[in-house]
Amino acid sequence: VPVERTREVVVKEGGFLGFGREVRQETYTVHEERMVKKAQERSGERFVVGGSSLVLVTIPAGTYEVGSGPNEGASDERPKHKVRLSRTYSMGIHPVTQGVYQAVMGTNPAKFSGKSDSASRPVERVSWFDAVAFCNRLSERCGLAPAYRIEGEQASCDFKAPGFRLPTEHEWEVAARAGTGFTYSGSDDLDSV
Repeated sequence: VPVERTREVVVKEGGFLGFGREVRQETYTVHEERMVKKAQERSGERFVVGGSSLVLVTIPAGTYEVGSGPNEGASDERPKHKVRLSRTYSMGIHPVTQGVYQAVMGTNPAKFSGKSDSASRPVERVSWFDAVAFCNRLSERCGLAPAYRIEGEQASCDFKAPGFRLPTEHEWEVAARAGTGFTYSGSDDLDSV
């Protein structure tokens, strides 16, 4: 199955995420809308694999605040501090779906794979090594040099490689915060997220 790849400008249009002229007719959570708003006029990429989309947004290099305040989170998340991300990176705006995982890996390990809408549900029951193998295989399908070198049960990452990889802890937190000061990704109220 060929991979369709496009580079487009991500814009917010009337509460929906638009890709150029195409406007996806699905609503996004409050967190995703904030993430899209922060991504406004930044370039992003969309990969279509087996009919399922993987949408990335570009997050610029810069200095960001991470961690938790005195009465927030777990003790190993404290204190709040600034980190400098030296490279611009792209991050998926959604978890990898079962449809994308199935199209790339040829298998679907998800417990909830028998549902009529399972292709659009997040893939789960995937180990770290499964995720790394997925990144490498997706990279190869897209004509990109893989980021991981896997030898038996050892894996190392070439952060300069153009292929897909898992985010670092700081990259994930910066993306999850989406420029907000919320305690949780999308809200200060855990039940709402």
